[in-house]
Amino acid sequence: MPLAADTRRTYASRVRMYLAWLTERPATGGDPLIDAHARDWVVRDYRRYLLREADPKRSVRYVNNALAALDDFHLRRAWARPPSPARTSPRPRPRRWTPTRRSAGCAPLRTGPARVIAR
Repeated sequence: MPLAADTRRTYASRVRMYLAWLTERPATGGDPLIDAHARDWVVRDYRRYLLREADPKRSVRYVNNALAALDDFHLRRAWARPPSPARTSPRPRPRRWTPTRRSAGCAPLRTGPARVIAR
């Protein structure tokens, strides 16, 4: 599928940054440009780097755009796409139930004696 000129320029920039980061990183576990398993781990490490270690740290939106560029790069090189969970934003964990959360916004419970209904 053809990409717009701005998208091609942005993707090229993101891939150049990824390849520069890759050359600075010590090689462990195979060549990520050849081995799919090594590629998956390196893409996960790059995502973590962008979110937590890069100076300046990157936003989730920026990281998702960079990962989309890497998807396109790997697809055009005839490799499989990196796994989807690497591209998704983490969902917030549900808060733990507490009695105060349950009663927030609810009518107060009756505290009197229980009524028995006879038949």
